[in-house]
Amino acid sequence: MGIGHALENKEPIDWPSLMIKHMARIADPQPGSHQLAYGNLLTIVFKEFVVPIDQVPIASPRAFGPVASLLRDLRTVRDQLAVIHAENASLRADLLASQGEVTKLQE
Repeated sequence: MGIGHALENKEPIDWPSLMIKHMARIADPQPGSHQLAYGNLLTIVFKEFVVPIDQVPIASPRAFGPVASLLRDLRTVRDQLAVIHAENASLRADLLASQGEVTKLQE
């Protein structure tokens, strides 16, 4: 019911962590474990809500679990990469300007 409520209110859901937790419970033979056929359920849910299956959503900062942690790390690295690309572009522009000055001085 919690997932249905979140979907209805368009609240972010950390699907990868949720699926991993439930799959671990399905594999656990202890009493109280879940018995759920994920292949059928998820296909129906994704088709109904037109969810692109080939994309992994970025987890919200409040999400927990190993997948959410990896997704946060990925976002951090992407942000760092963007900064490096910007610095690289600036340095290349400075290099071109310096090379132009060197050419003028040599002439």
